[in-house]
Amino acid sequence: MSAKPYLACIVLMLSCISINAEPLNVGDRAPNWTLNNADGSRVSLYSDAGGQPVVLLFWATWCPFCRALMPELESLKQELDNRYRFYALNIFEDSDPVAHMRENNYTFTLLVDADPVAADYGVTGTPGVIVVSADKQVLYSRKSGSKPDAVRAAVKSALLSGDGS
Repeated sequence: MSAKPYLACIVLMLSCISINAEPLNVGDRAPNWTLNNADGSRVSLYSDAGGQPVVLLFWATWCPFCRALMPELESLKQELDNRYRFYALNIFEDSDPVAHMRENNYTFTLLVDADPVAADYGVTGTPGVIVVSADKQVLYSRKSGSKPDAVRAAVKSALLSGDGS
């Protein structure tokens, strides 16, 4: 048996590992990205945000922690009268994110096939939550193990501080 298939797998794994950036920290500049939304339209962070702070939720339908956090973020979005953009960047997916969003009445802007953005932002697990200010600086980055109510409070605080409210 040839070693080529095994070598190809090892090279592929190493290339995936090497493209992951370090996780973004508060104060870092958030990289721009352009992704497709659920209907295939292109959405770009810098132009679509409209000069407002935004919430980036990196999630997957199979993630139990995402299922616990998403209602909290939806509630916050409604509480803040939809003044901010909430993007649901679907990553590591093996199911139907459009159906999941519809079934749960989530109103986030759904962006699909966001794995490259997760790599650029150093997001390696779900849920990842990053709040980006109007001037494209990271205001908040969820730490692993953070409870949904604590994330909600931190996101709200970051959003309100990020626009001077």
